[in-house]
Amino acid sequence: MDNNNSNIDNEQICSLTCELELMRERYGKLVDVHGQLQL
Repeated sequence: MDNNNSNIDNEQICSLTCELELMRERYGKLVDVHGQLQL
């Protein structure tokens, strides 16, 4: 029972981490494009 709960928590943490990575990638691309426009 307890083990199952921690499994669900781990899955939620994994998906959150993945979303953060995707957001960071998109943000990085936006910053790159913005920097190129500045030049």
